[in-house]
Amino acid sequence: MVALIHEVNIHASAQVCFQAVTDLSLLRQWHLGKVDGSVQLGEELVLLPKPHLQFILKTAEWTPNQRLVQTLVSGAGHQSVVTELTPLADGRTRVRLTHDGWEENDPNIAQCNMQWGAALHRLSLFLETSDSEVAS
Repeated sequence: MVALIHEVNIHASAQVCFQAVTDLSLLRQWHLGKVDGSVQLGEELVLLPKPHLQFILKTAEWTPNQRLVQTLVSGAGHQSVVTELTPLADGRTRVRLTHDGWEENDPNIAQCNMQWGAALHRLSLFLETSDSEVAS
């Protein structure tokens, strides 16, 4: 099995980063396409980044300001997406996303890998350039 791993250091607290990846109103501001559902323990998040492309992620673990584990129940099999937040000494937060469970020869690996990198970049831009209260 193959894991896609992305990491970015964001000038925001772990609390602010966690809120941005779990609060639907904030997710809608930086994630591509349509975002519905809920990012709560046992609930499902529905992502429609493009027409006719849907992913459903069920939240399996929720540790506020530290860790979020979601399982893909539709769109790419039963892979896991783990988001881990680590506060850094300089006030930034390391956001590490691991999308695990890929078959080595899956033709969608490269596309998904690029999409996760772009998503973390958008999250970073949103939190570091936003005038909203979430970024303070």
